[in-house]
This record gives sequence, structure tokens and C-alpha cells, in this order.
Amino acid sequence: MDFSIGHGRRRIWPVLLRAGAIVPTGENDDRPPDYNTHRAHPYLRKIDAAGGFKAYEKAHLTQLLVIFAPKFTHLVPPELVARFLEFSFHLGFY
Repeated sequence: MDFSIGHGRRRIWPVLLRAGAIVPTGENDDRPPDYNTHRAHPYLRKIDAAGGFKAYEKAHLTQLLVIFAPKFTHLVPPELVARFLEFSFHLGFY
């Protein structure tokens, strides 16, 4: 995770976070001088504000359920709408 942040590999951050990586604290002295240690990226701020990736992913699912559940509950049971959203959207990736 530290390497991907330091080298601007933004697309791999959600994959690493879903796999269990943590956002580095910025206390490593071996970084290049232009390394972003203050977590300025809005995506990392959202992860921190939510309390971690799992909480952010759950909040994202909740927001999507509010939008889509009323539209699909006449077609499928309500518990399946959440399952469809998990597979249709990349929860926590934005």
C-alpha cells in the first residue's frame, strides 16, 4: 500500500484495501522527499472518515440500497437486491 501511494498507483488502492491493507501513517523515513505523507487524496480521506475500508464499503452499499431497493423489490426479494448491488458495482472503489 505504501508503495502504491508513493508512486501514484491510484487504481490499485481499493484492491489492496479490500485485501486487508491499511493506509500508512506516514512515519517512514525512507521515503522520497516528494512522497505524499499527509493523505491529501480525497479517496484516502473518505476511507479515514468512515473508519476503515469495510465501513466505507458498507456505507457505499447502504447508499446504493436507498436508491435501488424501491425499484427492484417487486422483481426480487429485498435481500437479493443487496447481493445484486455487490456484484454490479465496485463497492468502496469510489
